[in-house]
Amino acid sequence: MRSDLLALKLGRGSAKVAQILGQSGVQYRPVDGMSALTAPYASPMLAFDVDPSFSGVKPAGWGAVARYVLSDRLSDTRVGDVLVCGGQNFFVAAVGMNAPALCIACDQIVSVSAVSGGSGMVVSGCPAAIILRSKGESVQSGVPGAAHPGQFILYLPHLPGVMLHPYMTVMSDNGATYMINSAEKSAWGLRCILSLQQV
Repeated sequence: MRSDLLALKLGRGSAKVAQILGQSGVQYRPVDGMSALTAPYASPMLAFDVDPSFSGVKPAGWGAVARYVLSDRLSDTRVGDVLVCGGQNFFVAAVGMNAPALCIACDQIVSVSAVSGGSGMVVSGCPAAIILRSKGESVQSGVPGAAHPGQFILYLPHLPGVMLHPYMTVMSDNGATYMINSAEKSAWGLRCILSLQQV
């Protein structure tokens, strides 16, 4: 069977499953770092699971942000799209012809400002996942009170025209402020290592 015909049949099957198991959602397609949630693009039916087979029996693990989604608009789903469903935000990190799309479950809304002397905000009001990577405690130091700050990983959607750099500041809607230590842009989106800024 031709791959395009197979993809069409799988897409129709995924759409039917999404209509049966899913909930109504909102799809956004950011065009820059300031428009992640500004203009709805579509209103798909969305079904999420932590298992690509959609068995529905495995709960999400602690700190695990990967989810798979079936949609009745999977053919018009792109990497970087933001999906809002059931009060939670997700962004699309990978889309395949013959598989559910891979998403990242977001737990915060963030803004990113340029380094000192730069030109203001680079990202504003964007869904993101921030998870603890290491607690930063030093067991070998032996110096009373010596502890390194914990490090976090930031996941952001692919945002056209946005490049993040070390020393930029990330502000979360929960009141926390972080500094970017390193940044990576890939086909899946943006990933940064952060340090929590403490007063």
